[in-house]
Amino acid sequence: MRLHVRNDKEKSACLKSGIKDLTKIYTLDEIAKGDIIVSATGVTTGPLLKGLERKNNIIKTHTVIMRSISGTLRYIETTHNLNRKELVD
Repeated sequence: MRLHVRNDKEKSACLKSGIKDLTKIYTLDEIAKGDIIVSATGVTTGPLLKGLERKNNIIKTHTVIMRSISGTLRYIETTHNLNRKELVD
């Protein structure tokens, strides 16, 4: 993984936090030390996950759950029936 610094403010924040090489490609062990669990759900389609898929009142979401200590990746496809859920405005 490599940092993608978009502007001088982000560059300054990186340097202040101790990141010296903004072009370095980091390994998983450098990014996530210890037993860390991360989950992400795609909103728009990208290289890792599909985005939301809607057909009538059904929405499908695609989620990945990653655990650093074991290297486990779990992919979950969930179907949400909007007829059976209250939506928050």
